[in-house]
Amino acid sequence: SLTLKEIEYCFSCGVRGEYGEYFGINVVSISKWLRTYYNSEERRDAQVQNLFPCLPAKTKPTPEELTEMRKKALAKRWLEFCETGSCYDLGNTVYNFLNSKGLISFTGDEKRHMMEWAKKELVNEAKNREPAVKVGSVIDNITKDHVVYRAKCIALNVFFERLKNEGKNVNLLIAE
Repeated sequence: SLTLKEIEYCFSCGVRGEYGEYFGINVVSISKWLRTYYNSEERRDAQVQNLFPCLPAKTKPTPEELTEMRKKALAKRWLEFCETGSCYDLGNTVYNFLNSKGLISFTGDEKRHMMEWAKKELVNEAKNREPAVKVGSVIDNITKDHVVYRAKCIALNVFFERLKNEGKNVNLLIAE
């Protein structure tokens, strides 16, 4: 479903190493280039522009806009935590933002404990799934990345709990 112009563009990018390390033209390289381009955000954006030319071109947010988006996400997660006692940090956006500001710090023991806690949660969730799914295969597919992701969610909730117990508001910490 690619046009000849897209294939030409794809090969040009592939030869320049934009789709990974280039070892010469072979079936594996060409297949990788086509697959990478076909699934790229760049291609999706071009298709949207072709289908809906009246839409404004998509632009990347500025660093200031990214900071504002992260602050809004933080405010939402904080409100969610204050209302329900927990929050879910999709993509670890809020955790990573607070961590980049140097606001989140845990001891090595605390981090290890959160990693163990995360792994236990993931294993328990796998065991509680529908019987049609083989639990063993689900447990085997729990990777370190999954555990780290969940551990950061846990860490954010622990961090929020500490702030709340100290009578602090996370939004004020960011404003400082």
